[in-house]
Amino acid sequence: MKSPGWSSRSLGSRWQHRFFYACIRLGGWRLAYGALAFVALFYTLCPSVRARSAPYLARRFPGQGKWRMLRHALRLNLTFGKVLVDRATVGIMGGITGQGRADSDPLDVARVRGLLEGGRGLLVLTAHVGAWQWALSTLAFTGRRLNVLYRHDAGDVDRQYFEHSAAHEHPRIIDAESAFGGVIEVMAALRAGEVVCTTGDRVLGGSKNVVRVSLLGGDISVPIGPFAIAAKLGTPLAVIFTPRSAPCRARVVIARIFEQTQNLDPAVMAQGFATALAEFVRHEPYQFFNFYDLWEKDQ
Repeated sequence: MKSPGWSSRSLGSRWQHRFFYACIRLGGWRLAYGALAFVALFYTLCPSVRARSAPYLARRFPGQGKWRMLRHALRLNLTFGKVLVDRATVGIMGGITGQGRADSDPLDVARVRGLLEGGRGLLVLTAHVGAWQWALSTLAFTGRRLNVLYRHDAGDVDRQYFEHSAAHEHPRIIDAESAFGGVIEVMAALRAGEVVCTTGDRVLGGSKNVVRVSLLGGDISVPIGPFAIAAKLGTPLAVIFTPRSAPCRARVVIARIFEQTQNLDPAVMAQGFATALAEFVRHEPYQFFNFYDLWEKDQ
């Protein structure tokens, strides 16, 4: 069965999300995890849903039998569900109980602050891995405004962590569907010395805005825009991933830094990002959350 193209829309309906939000309010992440086990098993046994992760799992675990692949799919779905529960828990309970912590190496914190001292801003490139949906909020330690280039699909009922409570500081959202794909706003923020965060593993525009890179034994398309902007402005680019480490806990890991980007070939940076991503999934195979076939040429 062919894997569908990517979408940010959740498989769950509005009432299903509200059910988990209620579980979190009543019993925290423990109660929500208990309900999640049944949901993850149901989705794993559903062929159309399992087909979404099959292209990735076949490349990450080549040559394994049907039952082992089923087990891999279950672990992946369960981990993804926990990441979503963690995000909601941070949003709902974080301001009350302090839940939600992303640990950073002090040396990495110093490196990020050092990059910003150049006055060229900082472009942070992450991927749909780990706890990317909330853990990068910890970049507030930079003291600079955090801008997020984001695409919100119509009909998506899944809430971001900061949409659950007014107590959370909202990052500035730059709409990837706006005129010129948000490029004008991104460049303005970087020129002002701010931090701009976006993902490098999904293409938001057409096929003219991509570059092909190697990942897990095949070629995928990644957006050329972030790398081209860094090369044009001379803005340092940091590849940062946030692996989930425990319930409502994550780590902020700098996987790669391109400090001298002025006139650097964007394709070189794009491949560097893909290489860092491959290294991440080697260590965290169940924290890669692209549920579609990245390796299809038309994606």
